Amino acid sequence: MEREDLISLIAAVAIVVVVALVVKPALSDGPVLFLAPEEGAAATTFSTTAIPRTTAVPTPEPVPAWDGRAKTVGFVDPASYGINASAPQAAMSVPPSEGAPSKAMAVYAVVRGSGSGTTDIISIPYPYWELAYDAEAYNTEFSLLNIQVMDATDPNRFVRIVTKRDSDFITGKDFDPAIRREAWKERFFEGGRDYWLVINTRSIKSYTLQILVPERYVTGA
Repeated sequence: MEREDLISLIAAVAIVVVVALVVKPALSDGPVLFLAPEEGAAATTFSTTAIPRTTAVPTPEPVPAWDGRAKTVGFVDPASYGINASAPQAAMSVPPSEGAPSKAMAVYAVVRGSGSGTTDIISIPYPYWELAYDAEAYNTEFSLLNIQVMDATDPNRFVRIVTKRDSDFITGKDFDPAIRREAWKERFFEGGRDYWLVINTRSIKSYTLQILVPERYVTGA
């Protein structure tokens, strides 16, 4: 037998073996096993988790835009709010005038001058107080009255700063001193402290500062 015939024979045998071991089992859906399966191999079990069903979120109703016109508000039965209109406590009454505490203020201290300066410490033992001030200027173009209320326990704290200048000192034919007295007044609701005043002036002929405290605390009214 020649060499070419021997090679052809070996190739034919190899093809038969491949067809028998690979192609035929694949066509018949059978497994192609080259190694024997292990006996007694444990099967792996995977747990499953149920996915909760999602609930659709309702779309909120859009808030209507305001048209710019004032709304008319009507009246309802007070009973809808749980209010008994016939009950005595629901009726309004005028508070008695007798025995009401006096709202009058008494002059506690006075500062008078014309130039700039710093006052002594003023002790205010009452729960609230007022600073009333008035001044006369030489002119209404370059005049200035500046009052700085300082906390005596904290020199860096400005309790309040009041400034009047130029046109604030105009006193024409329509000038009303009573209106100025009410306007040129500061109320402080932080009594029980010590204060001192820093006063700066320019073209001021004279000024008067009054510290006012509740009259009922002074006289017992």
